[in-house]
Amino acid sequence: MYHTSTMEQAKRLPHVSGFRELRLLVLSARPRQWSKNLIIYFAFFFAVNRLWDSDDLESIVAPFARATIAFLIFCAISGAVYLINDWADLKQDRVHTTKRHRPLASGQFRLPIALVRVVVLLAIGLTAASLLEPWFGLTTAAYLALMVAYSLVIKRIAILDVMAISAGFALRAAAGAVAIGVPRLTVAVHHYYYHAPEGNGQLHRPGILNRVPGVSRVLNREKREAKK
Repeated sequence: MYHTSTMEQAKRLPHVSGFRELRLLVLSARPRQWSKNLIIYFAFFFAVNRLWDSDDLESIVAPFARATIAFLIFCAISGAVYLINDWADLKQDRVHTTKRHRPLASGQFRLPIALVRVVVLLAIGLTAASLLEPWFGLTTAAYLALMVAYSLVIKRIAILDVMAISAGFALRAAAGAVAIGVPRLTVAVHHYYYHAPEGNGQLHRPGILNRVPGVSRVLNREKREAKK
C-alpha cells in the first residue's frame, strides 16, 4: 500500500512541476498588458462596409478570425519580450522593492527554462505569423526587433523611449490591417486623412502624402469615391 502510494505521488510530481512552470511563464508574460494588443482589432472595425458588412454575418467570420489569430500571436510575441526584458533587468529587479517578487527575479522561474520558453514562444509566434500572411510575419518581426531593442537599449534613452513605444502601437495597428487584408491605403491613413483635426501646428497632410510614391493616385481615387 505504501509502495503504491509513493509511486502514484512520484508520477504526479512532474505534472505538478509542469503546471507550476506554466503558471510562472504566464505571470512573466504579463497577461494584464495584453490588452495593448487589442489595437490589432482597430483595422477590422474601421473596415466595416469595405471588407465586411454588419448585415452579412458570413462576411464577418473570416476577417474577425484572422484578427483574433493575429491578436493571439502578438500576445505570444509580447509575452516573450517581457521575459527578455526581465532577463535584461535581472540584477536591478532583484534589489527592487516590488519587482524582486517577479518570477525571474525571485528565482522561482529558473533562467535556463525561461530562455527556452522565450525561444519556443518566438518560434511559434513568428512561424504562425508568416503562415497567416507573409507581410504580417514581416510586420511582427519588425515589432519584435523594435521591442527587443527597447528592452535592451532604447528604454534608457530619453525621447527615443517614447518614440519606440509609439512606434510599437503603430506597428500593432499596421499588423492588424495587414492580417485581415485591407487595401493598400490602410484604414489608419484613411481615417487620419479624413477625420483628424486640422491646424494647431499640424503638418499639411495632403502635401506630405502626395509626395509618397503611389499614394497620390490612391488618395485621389479615395476622395472621388467619398464624394459619390
